[in-house]
Amino acid sequence: MSFHVDSSLLSALPYLSESSGIGIYPPAGWLSADSSHLFPQGINEQLYREMKAVFYSPETECMLLIQDFPLADTTLVKQITENPAAWYNADSTWTSVMSDTFTYKGFNIQQFVLQNPQLVVFKLFVLSQPGITELNYLVQPGVGPETMKSVESSIGSIYSLTN
Repeated sequence: MSFHVDSSLLSALPYLSESSGIGIYPPAGWLSADSSHLFPQGINEQLYREMKAVFYSPETECMLLIQDFPLADTTLVKQITENPAAWYNADSTWTSVMSDTFTYKGFNIQQFVLQNPQLVVFKLFVLSQPGITELNYLVQPGVGPETMKSVESSIGSIYSLTN
């Protein structure tokens, strides 16, 4: 897999996961956010406890949610890969659920793309030793090409902290 990375579309500071040993640059202009204003009351406490970082674009209302599972193994991700619709579309929220597996910069990555008329989610599980980092890019359908290029650049910016 290859990504066109335009560094001008990336934040100056990376998100660093010491526990998973990866770094990644959020898109430029996406602000580090507190979940309290992004998620409905009740959801935000439970969801944010698992979040390591949230980045939000006030202009486009896109988000990047980062979760780290430093002690996780790949068993659950493999189960999800076998039938992603059962895991992510049991309630028929999504009109499309696609998955792909690829290697990038030495990382094994499992990607799911969830789509409906209101939202597109690029969900990536970055399998590192040890652990898993989950990246969720939430974008509105029909966002401009510049936003999609910044998401592509961000995904392509992932790097190992040990190499």
